[in-house]
Amino acid sequence: MKFKTLLISLVILLCVSSNSLAQEKINLSAGFGILELANIGIRYQFEQAQIGLSLGTFPLSRNRQIYSVLGDLFLHLGGSSELSKRKPWYIRFGLVYLYKNFGTQNHLYINSRLGREFNISKKVGLYIDFGGNINLVNSREDNIPEPIEPTCCQGGPYEYTFIPAVGAGIFYRF
Repeated sequence: MKFKTLLISLVILLCVSSNSLAQEKINLSAGFGILELANIGIRYQFEQAQIGLSLGTFPLSRNRQIYSVLGDLFLHLGGSSELSKRKPWYIRFGLVYLYKNFGTQNHLYINSRLGREFNISKKVGLYIDFGGNINLVNSREDNIPEPIEPTCCQGGPYEYTFIPAVGAGIFYRF
């Protein structure tokens, strides 16, 4: 239920912001990645920086899902593009919060990545980034067993101090 509330809030924020702020400052994104899961997000751009919020989910079965909330800062540092004033190479810093609905498990990671955007047009582009997630907080309030083959995509334990981060997706500039 918390995830649905966050998703509705993100959609409302997108609708209000796209009408009230300057064009091309708002970006909508959709992607998939380790710990960010299948996600949608919104980014606000100022100069060569962006701040963003993404919500993700990954269904493991009918009653088992993982949810993620990401808050990120993107600093565009290098290269140039004919289709955008924004430099295509960036570093990304942020926090990743994960919640598993099968049992009460909460995880908080700090993430750092290096990435690149590939502009397809003045409005649409692709992105890919690589880096790492460092575990800050792990809490578990029940004794529901983990899956037999624990991996991050199957909902297994996230008790490692470091987890590689890989993400890819598409974005649209309003």
